[in-house]
Amino acid sequence: MSSPQHQQPAHGGATPSRIRAQMPSGWVTGEAPRPEVEFFTFPQVEGEGLFVPNMVGVLNPFAGELHEFAALTQGNLFAQFEDLQVLDVTWWERDAGLARAIITSRSENGRVLIGIEYLFIEAGWAVQLTATLTPPAYRALRPVFDGIAASAAVADHAGQGTGGAGMDQAIRLDEVASAAVGQPCERLDSVRSMGVYRSEGPVLSTDALELLVNLAQGSRPGRLTETTPAMAELQEAELMTGNQSTEEAGLILELLANPAAQITVQAHRGGTATDFQAWFNGSYAVIAAGPPAGYLDHEEVAHVGQSGYRQLDLITTEQLAAGLFAWAGAGPAWVLVPETETVSQEQLMSHWDAVATAPSAGAVDTAVWAEPWFIWTLNAVGTDSRLDEVVRISAGDRGTYRLYQADEAGAGSVRLEPEPSQVIFEHLLGTIAELVGPQ
Repeated sequence: MSSPQHQQPAHGGATPSRIRAQMPSGWVTGEAPRPEVEFFTFPQVEGEGLFVPNMVGVLNPFAGELHEFAALTQGNLFAQFEDLQVLDVTWWERDAGLARAIITSRSENGRVLIGIEYLFIEAGWAVQLTATLTPPAYRALRPVFDGIAASAAVADHAGQGTGGAGMDQAIRLDEVASAAVGQPCERLDSVRSMGVYRSEGPVLSTDALELLVNLAQGSRPGRLTETTPAMAELQEAELMTGNQSTEEAGLILELLANPAAQITVQAHRGGTATDFQAWFNGSYAVIAAGPPAGYLDHEEVAHVGQSGYRQLDLITTEQLAAGLFAWAGAGPAWVLVPETETVSQEQLMSHWDAVATAPSAGAVDTAVWAEPWFIWTLNAVGTDSRLDEVVRISAGDRGTYRLYQADEAGAGSVRLEPEPSQVIFEHLLGTIAELVGPQ
């Protein structure tokens, strides 16, 4: 059930806001945290140490177009936040006209924060509404923030925005997406490349990882084990001292021994395979990751992955969804409906090992099938549950497609369904929450 709403004037201080919006009941407007902020709104919550979801609004005169405003905002966000990960750049519904949304993830004071930038241009003003919230609150509050943003408009007393500058240089366009959508769509490849998976943990061989798991599950190292290369790796990684686990390894061993849930991803690009494993509870996660999608094209890295090496990390469970998202090569892209949505298993398998001929001469089909595919299969299990397997194709500039059996089209047929990156992220958040509860 949606919350009752009312039209609430927002204030950025003593001056009435030049942005008006419809606020849900129970939300208040507070004093603007910065002079340029037109309004600042948040729900009334109780509790110590809680991050309060909030939205701020700013506007500036602007003489450019929406795609230029979006590209400018993306650059500003990267300049503002050092560890920013852009999850998606997309359209959002607004009765008064076209609008964009930029969904991001970043860390602040040890906490993961999700940002949603709602952008539109009206009466010569570029309006930016920024929602900030934690991953556990995202799925519940995203519709609320969408509603506030959809109701937003430039107030009458703001007048016409004048004196705004345009862009100094032309924005590169995604020609395929622009033609398919009928609106200018900026290229997102450079933004997506900034969101590659990063790990600072030790690299372990398969033997070393197996030994670590066995030790976590109660095996005692014998004299022969103490002198093996696998044990030497664990010692070098400061997980073992002699044949005893270190203090730093304590939580890792606990999670490997008694995880509340596990996620396993098997993936490949062409003939190169890799995988991602996570053992986690409601607070922390241990990750053992082979080379991610963004690095499988590097011969040296791919060889390491084929040799069975994985990078070990201990993270918070809040960080898990964004980490897996980046590892799988998901990210901002103009994902388009292909001209040929259903293909045979034979056609699909022709792309399993290499780039294949598209099933039609359509512009979207041609672009999707020209990309090198990263095909990943996700399985997730909890203490008393097993979720349905999910298979996806990350297709570079053309985004991600989810694979479904298409029995209605004949035995063995497969349907490629475009899946916006924000939907993938929400699915990963939902999978984790279903297994261990909200973080």
